[in-house]
Amino acid sequence: AAQSGRVRFADVTGALPPPRPAHVNAPAWSGRSGASGDPRMTAQAIRAAAADFHQCLERMWPLAARHHVSRATFERYTRRLKPALRIMDLMDHQPEFTKSIWDYLDILVNDDRIEKGRALLAQYRPVFDRVERAYGVDRNVLAAIWGVESNYGTQGGNRPVLQSTATLACVGRRQKYFRREFVATLQILQHRDVPSDRLVGSWAGAFGPTQFMPSALVPANFNFMLATHHRTMPIREWERLGLRRPHGKPFPRPDDKAYLLVPAGVQGPGFLMLHNFRVIMRYNPAEAYALAIGHLADRLAGGGPFAQSWPRYEHVLSREQRLEMQRLLARHGYDVGEPDGRLGARTRAAIRQFQARNGRVPDGFASTALLKQLRSR
Repeated sequence: AAQSGRVRFADVTGALPPPRPAHVNAPAWSGRSGASGDPRMTAQAIRAAAADFHQCLERMWPLAARHHVSRATFERYTRRLKPALRIMDLMDHQPEFTKSIWDYLDILVNDDRIEKGRALLAQYRPVFDRVERAYGVDRNVLAAIWGVESNYGTQGGNRPVLQSTATLACVGRRQKYFRREFVATLQILQHRDVPSDRLVGSWAGAFGPTQFMPSALVPANFNFMLATHHRTMPIREWERLGLRRPHGKPFPRPDDKAYLLVPAGVQGPGFLMLHNFRVIMRYNPAEAYALAIGHLADRLAGGGPFAQSWPRYEHVLSREQRLEMQRLLARHGYDVGEPDGRLGARTRAAIRQFQARNGRVPDGFASTALLKQLRSR
């Protein structure tokens, strides 16, 4: 929006504290391999990529040139650039993938954040009016992203964005994605959208205030094999199968298509996810993150807490246990992709298949009881 010249988040954040200066005394890289098990995250691979860093940058020049970055800009900002290898220690420990869904939501959607968000929505109502008119995006969703990403502009990060994106474009397991981000950063600098000393953010290169779903109660006898993002149906079809909104409220648009998400299995709440949920996941591909944004937006708009409790008594599997579960599923012939300790859609589908074949409710929830059953096979 800042680049379009129509609506600027600076209008909202001008009264907030400025970002701290760029990170100077950051801890050094531990020298250890990453936690994901990806071959590009071994200590040896990281050292090799770091040694090749400047050659890697030069190999990205044709991509930068195709996106109208001048050679002068490229030289100016890359000549003295060094990789920030500490990022490799942070890359595989994102809370979206290491905490239980309920602990993650407790951190991001709390009374203080809801109260502060509602106050800012009222304070900057004219700005949010203009944003909604210009882009058609609900103000509560924008405010929720603002609150989750930077605690409403007060915690934006202080790492140089160019160094972060360059490091991730040349080192680690997501180089393809971050090459485009690195070039986009050079474009921002060339256009002088943000001064270089102010272009700071998170270790992943996100910067600025935003660091740029209706609920159901699912019956226990429901066919949980349908709970997959591949199975999209009109909401009226989900109603026909027994899904209901809390407190008997009707769904406002029964012809909208949705898929069923049950992140804690039959023991926890279920959610019918519309297209907007997928849009948020384009921004951050973690379901926990998108759920937090949607829920905080609902709370900012005056909605209440979830109608059904989370199974907080369940022990959350460690990364080693999640890796073990994936490897055991693969050993039994189930497709989990490359085991990485993250229980994504493919792993949950494999869990559902195992559960269905072994007399359990196929809800895709990775419990300690399921791990024990896999071990005994």
